[in-house]
Amino acid sequence: MDGQYQTGDTVMKNWVLTKKLGEGSFGKVFRIERTDFGETYHAALKIITVPQSESEVQAALEEGMSPEEAERYFYGMVEDIVREFALMAKLKGTAHVVSYEDHEVLHHREGIGWDILIRMEELTPLLAYAYANPFTRRDIIRLGIHICHSLELCQKYNIIHRDIKPENIFVSENGDFKLGDFGIARTVERTMSGLSKKGTYNYMAPEVYKGLDYGFSVDIYSLGLVLYRLLNKNRAPFLPPAPQPITYGGRERALACRMSGEEIPAPCCASGRLWEIVRKATTYQAGDRYSSPGVMRQELEAILYSQEDAAFIYPEGTRWRSRRIFTPPCPGKPERSPRGRRRGRKLPVRRCRKKLPGRKSRKRLPGRRAGKSPSGRRSWGRLPGMEWRKRCLSSAGGSVRRNSEQNPPRTEERRNPAAKGVWLRFYAAVREHL
Repeated sequence: MDGQYQTGDTVMKNWVLTKKLGEGSFGKVFRIERTDFGETYHAALKIITVPQSESEVQAALEEGMSPEEAERYFYGMVEDIVREFALMAKLKGTAHVVSYEDHEVLHHREGIGWDILIRMEELTPLLAYAYANPFTRRDIIRLGIHICHSLELCQKYNIIHRDIKPENIFVSENGDFKLGDFGIARTVERTMSGLSKKGTYNYMAPEVYKGLDYGFSVDIYSLGLVLYRLLNKNRAPFLPPAPQPITYGGRERALACRMSGEEIPAPCCASGRLWEIVRKATTYQAGDRYSSPGVMRQELEAILYSQEDAAFIYPEGTRWRSRRIFTPPCPGKPERSPRGRRRGRKLPVRRCRKKLPGRKSRKRLPGRRAGKSPSGRRSWGRLPGMEWRKRCLSSAGGSVRRNSEQNPPRTEERRNPAAKGVWLRFYAAVREHL
C-alpha cells in the first residue's frame, strides 16, 4: 500500500483496521480485528514506514548517493528496526512486557521504501488510563514494581531499553503495567561503548545525554523520573508547580539543572520512604543508584500497602479529593485551580445543608427572638452558650455550676441514676429546640 493505510483496509491475513489509536514520528498504531468461526479477535498493529517521506530520499540523493546506494542505506534502517522483533520474541509471554505476536515487511511497489507491520496485544496507554482512573500512591508503587519486573527480565538477556517514559508503558485489562516499544533497545555489547545516544531527553540519564559509558542503571534512572512525575502532579523535576504554565524556557532550564547534577527537589505528593526510593533511583551519579532493578523492586514491595491500610498510613488520603495523587489534565476540559473551581468564575454561594428525613429544619423564621417563636414553640434565639445551656438544664430539671467548687471531680457519689436522668432530660430538651 506504499505507506497509505486507512480504517477498513485488510492486512496480514484477514486482519481489518478498525480504528487509528495514535501516530508518532516513526509510525502509526491501529486497532485491528478478525472474525474466525464466529469469534472476534482484537489486537494492535504498529506500522512503520521507511523512509518517512520522499524528501528523505531526495536528501540522500543530494548528498551524492546513487539510487542503489540510497536503497541500501534505507534497507539498513529496516534491518535495524527488525531487530526489535528478535528482542520482543525473547520476552514474549512474560507478564509485564507487551506481548509480540507477528510481523511482516512489505516493499513498496514503486520507488524506495518499506512498510513494517508489527502485530501485538491491545493495551491501554498509561496516560489514557490515568484520565479514567486517577492514581493513588499504591497504584504508583505497583507501577514501579511491575516495571522493575520487566527490567529484571531485560537484564537477564543483556538488554538496555533506554526509552522508558509514560508513553511506552501500557495497562492491561487486569490492571497490570507493561513495558513496550523496544524500538531503540540494544544489547549490552552495543551500548556499553556509549556510541549511540537515543531516547527522550525528559527521562534520559545524564551519562547518556553527555555521551559517556553507561549500563543498566540508566533504565532505573528513567523509571525513577516516571514515578517522580506521577507523584508531582504530572510535573517533571525543576518545572514550576501546577497549575503554573510550562514554558519552553522553563523546560530548557529544568533540563539544564538536572544534567548539571543539581539535587532534585521532593515531589509534592511523596514523603518518607517512598521519596527516598525515588531519590536514590534518580541520583546524578550512576554508582549511587540501585545496583539492579531487583533491589529497587524489593524496597518498593516493602512499602506496598493494602486498601485496608490506606486510611492508617495516609490519613489525608481517605477523602476523595486528596486520594487522587495523579490526574493529568484531560483534553477539552478547562484546567481547575487548586481550590477546585474553574478559572474566571466566581465561587458558588454556600448552600444550607440538605434537610434529612425526620430532622427538623434549623432555618430561622422571620421575627424569631428569645421567648416564643411565631409558631408558639419555645425559642431562645441567639443567646450566649452558657445562658442557652442554663435554660436547657432548667427545663430538664437540673442546674449549671460555673466553678470548680460547685463542680467537684467525678466520684462514685455523683454517678447515680438521678444525675443520669437530669442529663438525659437535658439532651432531650436540646434536641427539641434544634
